[in-house]
Amino acid sequence: MPTRLFLLCFLVVNSQPLFARGPAVEDFVGVEVEEAHRTPHGAELLYNLERDMSLIAKIDTPETQAVATQSYQKNAWTTSAVFTLVTLLGLPLLIWSGLMSYFRKKSAEEHASNIEILENYRKQKESSEETKEENRKVS
Repeated sequence: MPTRLFLLCFLVVNSQPLFARGPAVEDFVGVEVEEAHRTPHGAELLYNLERDMSLIAKIDTPETQAVATQSYQKNAWTTSAVFTLVTLLGLPLLIWSGLMSYFRKKSAEEHASNIEILENYRKQKESSEETKEENRKVS
């Protein structure tokens, strides 16, 4: 039974990647013809560098960099990271506690049956001793 439980847990953990597999090659339906788009050349690509320079200057100040690093450090533990950590630490502990409770129950049942067998053995031994004593008295 423990080997079946272990095998079942192993198969459940390893079956997830199998469901996500798709075909190695997509079906070929036909050739899609795309229209040629005209790309701009030369003077058609004009940018307003003054506006871009003011944005860059705002971003490069040390105060904004400090605020950005502080906000990044505050959000280091996201919900998914905490969930992953709890799952990675909790799943083995949950499996271990389940197996230990199973073995504890099995051991208690065996212990109870051993006590019952021992009591039956003692009763048989007492009755056999009594019959031996009766046989000695008779003879």
